[in-house]
Amino acid sequence: MELYKTEGVSRIQTMRFYPFVFTGKERDEETGYGYFGARYMDHELMTMWLSVDPLADKYSSISPYAYCAWNPVKLVDPDGREIDVSAIFDENGNARKDCEIAAKALMAFANSKFGHRALSLFAKKGDKVGNVSFDKDGLFHEKGIDLSFNVATLKDCGGETGHKLTGSGKSKRLMLSVNLDTPVCGSDKDNIIRSLETICHEMFFHVFNYANDFDDDQNLNNSEISEYYRKECASDLNAMQEYHDLYVTHRYRDFAIPIMQEHLNSTREEAIATLNRTRGINMRNCPNWHKK
Repeated sequence: MELYKTEGVSRIQTMRFYPFVFTGKERDEETGYGYFGARYMDHELMTMWLSVDPLADKYSSISPYAYCAWNPVKLVDPDGREIDVSAIFDENGNARKDCEIAAKALMAFANSKFGHRALSLFAKKGDKVGNVSFDKDGLFHEKGIDLSFNVATLKDCGGETGHKLTGSGKSKRLMLSVNLDTPVCGSDKDNIIRSLETICHEMFFHVFNYANDFDDDQNLNNSEISEYYRKECASDLNAMQEYHDLYVTHRYRDFAIPIMQEHLNSTREEAIATLNRTRGINMRNCPNWHKK
């Protein structure tokens, strides 16, 4: 409560401070600004950031001061760095609007034998992917690695894996985010197949490489990739990870083929043909990638 005078008239102003607002982030009591880990936001000033988005270059068409691209009803921004639509499913396990293709592809992945096994390594006890639940903490989760899936508008690719280190010492964690593009053409069936392959690609080429790399020494330094491919693909991290798997660890071959085969209810040869149609140049440069 504050007492002040204006033009000889005493006024009493009562101000009640609410630390949490619609974003779920706590406001700073001294300034009233919301703190999102990377920067502050003024809730009273059109929900604008008070500094430039650290990843402003990634979204050059959007004001670097805009919260959630001016769309806080649909989008969330948990740490002030990424536009994040990780809520592909609502609290009832149903697909959110504009996330139907990604939801169906992710459900196909989670319901498959090898997809469920892969996700269980990152799951926290009680986590759910649609109607698929996990009853214990996964190995990577216990080692400080978190995984999320988002829908985004990507340029020239069907998916990408983001990574970020947080905390320090024993509290250091690796946050991995698989971003899936929103299909703009083709039938739903074809788009689901394409998105499912993208999930396989991101998981077995990139997510597992980052996770194993972090598990080694809690740093991302490509320590899990053979020295040969570190030298051959030094300027292209994606190619480095993909070639390392295609020629060395074979996770994509061993898991993506049976996942696609299970989804299509097809033969191994038909599943391989489908993966060949949806995959890019690195697969063609490794013609025997599919052989056991």
